[in-house]
Amino acid sequence: MTGQKLENLLNLALDATEDEREKSLQLETGYNPIERTWELIVKYSGSLDAARELAERVTELMNEYAVITIRESRINELAALPQIEYVEKPKRLYFQAAEGRRVSCIDSVQGDRLSLYGQGVLVAVIDSGIDYTLADFRNDDGTTRIRSLWDQSLRPREGESAPEGYGIGVEYTKERLDEALKAQTPVQRAELVATRDTSGHGTAVAGIAVGNGRGAGEDYRRYAGVAPESELLIVKLGNPTGDGFPRTTELMMGIDYVLRKALEYRMPVAVNISFGNTYGSHDGTSLLERFIDDISNVWKSCICIGTGNEAASAGHVSGRLTDEGESHRACRPGRAAVTEHTDLEGICGSGRYIHHFAVRDPDRTGAGNTGVSAVRGRTDRDSLVLRRTKPIQRGAGNLYRYDSEGELHKQRGLADRADTARYRIRRIPDVAAQ
Repeated sequence: MTGQKLENLLNLALDATEDEREKSLQLETGYNPIERTWELIVKYSGSLDAARELAERVTELMNEYAVITIRESRINELAALPQIEYVEKPKRLYFQAAEGRRVSCIDSVQGDRLSLYGQGVLVAVIDSGIDYTLADFRNDDGTTRIRSLWDQSLRPREGESAPEGYGIGVEYTKERLDEALKAQTPVQRAELVATRDTSGHGTAVAGIAVGNGRGAGEDYRRYAGVAPESELLIVKLGNPTGDGFPRTTELMMGIDYVLRKALEYRMPVAVNISFGNTYGSHDGTSLLERFIDDISNVWKSCICIGTGNEAASAGHVSGRLTDEGESHRACRPGRAAVTEHTDLEGICGSGRYIHHFAVRDPDRTGAGNTGVSAVRGRTDRDSLVLRRTKPIQRGAGNLYRYDSEGELHKQRGLADRADTARYRIRRIPDVAAQ
């Protein structure tokens, strides 16, 4: 019975020999071989007075948890106390940076078999700038690893200029950055190089991508990034009008700049873009998307763009249909994707999701909330899904009628929806929402 109060790993550790414990980092955690004591975590109820008589030390925590140091020979007595509900041994904690490297396959790439650390490759970070003074972005001799830095947000001072052909911001060379690193004070450094990463986002991104970990001290290799021997190209995105976040125009110029620099230096380049938005067609046809696609064929380049940060933010079409008409701004007539069907007044929306209007033909029942329709893939483009119901058809083609009596006129079993007006839909060969 007492063994059932002990977690399996603790039971295993108690059954193991001292040699077996020494060979396992997990089994020995919490055990003091000299004192032959264990530090344990317990969940209890009531009083710990009886446990104090058995233990070497008791540290009570809130909500009836405690940390108890006890001799190994008395653990079963502790577990036998009715006040003790469960006992666990402690586990080692690891820096998540190390786990992140492992699961991202960085350790295997940097291992003895491949030894790939970004040698001879440029990494371009187009972001909020960088704290170029950090040891993580310097060589062994203290010089910067940054080949060029373009701060689009600055106005050129005397002796400064924008990159040739761009007309905004200030470009700093490696030589200018090295000169600033030798300055005695931050004020003197700022007089030579005025760029700053005020948000820290770009610095963090660059640290993950190319930081060499030297800022962490002697154990720096554990905290090194993906390509700690790469040189850098940095673009701090700016907005010349000063009215908020950078725009896609600044991003496109930044991409163009780093590709031209890579050509100038005759070095391969990996471009990291951790900026983005959810505007546009989402199908690769906007000029920004086409530009990135086209320019990725220039020179030896790899353009990497972060995805997925929107998560479940629901940045798609949604709305409500009323007797007065639809109320969602996305369903304006100018954005209608399908407008001529015998059974629908219109289908409109953007991206994967579309809305359909209730029919208003006098020969049919009046308007109502007919819900959201989704185009779920190439093999299912014609199928509609009613709001808060199951999909009514998974194959292409064949759409069905659903009325307020809860009857699906070709497939039964959907719940009655009093707010769903009767309407009729024939097969629509192709619904391509724009």
